[in-house]
Amino acid sequence: MTIIPFPTLSLNERLARLALPPQTGQLPIVIDTDPYNEIDDQFAITYALSSPERFEVKALYAAPFANERSGFDEGRGMATSFETAQTILAKLQTQGASTPPVYRGSTRFATSPTDPSGFQGEAIHSDAAAHLIQLARTQPDDAPLYVVAIAAITNIASAILLAPDLIRKIIVVWLGGHPHNYHDTNEFNLQQDPFATRVILDCGVPLVLIPCFNVTEHLSLTTNEVQTRVAPHGEIGAYLAHEFVKYAAEHHADSRAIWDMGPFAWLVNPDWVETAIMPTPILGTSPLQTEGYSAPHLHKKRQANKSRPAHCAWSIDPRRHVMLEALRLNRDAIFADFYRKLAGFATNSRS
Repeated sequence: MTIIPFPTLSLNERLARLALPPQTGQLPIVIDTDPYNEIDDQFAITYALSSPERFEVKALYAAPFANERSGFDEGRGMATSFETAQTILAKLQTQGASTPPVYRGSTRFATSPTDPSGFQGEAIHSDAAAHLIQLARTQPDDAPLYVVAIAAITNIASAILLAPDLIRKIIVVWLGGHPHNYHDTNEFNLQQDPFATRVILDCGVPLVLIPCFNVTEHLSLTTNEVQTRVAPHGEIGAYLAHEFVKYAAEHHADSRAIWDMGPFAWLVNPDWVETAIMPTPILGTSPLQTEGYSAPHLHKKRQANKSRPAHCAWSIDPRRHVMLEALRLNRDAIFADFYRKLAGFATNSRS
């Protein structure tokens, strides 16, 4: 077993890192993303790169994912996300955007279990993890790098395991899990990557957690809204609308949640995303869910699906180090800002 000696931040140091981001000026960020998985990453990347007054986007990292779209192959999920990220950036370049490099991430999820005394197993080496380590170490201590993660968190956890000093150099803003007081946390990014999630939660890196249920799920768009407010705005607008309509049709729906906009919205204007300081939760497995019951009503499911990942749930220890958690957000203000920037972006590219 390998015990990783993670740096320890004092409460005051941690609270300073978790303070609301500066209201003005550029923030240095990297984006860890799986854009082939779902349409929301593509909107989020566009939002970030159409906000040059706010973000200095240093790099994109392709993250693994496993579902029907990747043939349940994490490596293929990462590879197709790498290609999709390049497609998005190429379309943004046609409209004059300054685009960052894209790095390949891990080809599999972390499998290193944790125990109360430390972490066992090795990190997963990748171009993304190596770049993050190199980049973060160049950041001044008073200007940390914001790591905006909108996918499974293996790339970021691996970088921290390889270089624990990153804990003093980065702030992780992660779209993952459900609120701390919800009966489970069976969210896609977290549920497929529980061991890496535990690294992020337990190592002490400053963490801003943006949950899905009842928070970013409110960032919903309809097909009509996308066709009227997004499609007319240049090559990137047409591309986003086409992909949105196609993806919605695959799910026999007229609307989709653009979950991944949440972390960027908090960084653009924290007034749009209400947050609170609270103890970092502990990730465990819910025995009721595992045995085929669904809390909180405890009704018996027809059949427990043994092929799904483990059912995950939070537990809270008030003695734990603190994090910042998003509680609710202003959907209309966020999309109004996105529409305004997208329209201005397209106009500027034609001038």
